[in-house]
Amino acid sequence: MHDKVYQKMYFEAIFNYILYAPVLESHPDYCIRQFADLIPFIAYDDVMRSKYIVRGLPPGVTDPNESGSGEIIARYANLDELVNAGWKLKD
Repeated sequence: MHDKVYQKMYFEAIFNYILYAPVLESHPDYCIRQFADLIPFIAYDDVMRSKYIVRGLPPGVTDPNESGSGEIIARYANLDELVNAGWKLKD
């Protein structure tokens, strides 16, 4: 439970202050099949619009700010859903 509180606190800071496009750790339930080679992230445009959409960073793209149209892996109604689904910020 402590880990989810920690994750939510940092996600809130990113969304409240529109800091950057966060890269996420691979999620074993989502980063499979067509998403296996993609790096999960939340696009900067989505952060600015408070949209909780996890996208896949295509191979060869190193900056998530360049890829606001990455393939959608998962979509959530709010931050709690995203954190409760098990997504974590990449260290």
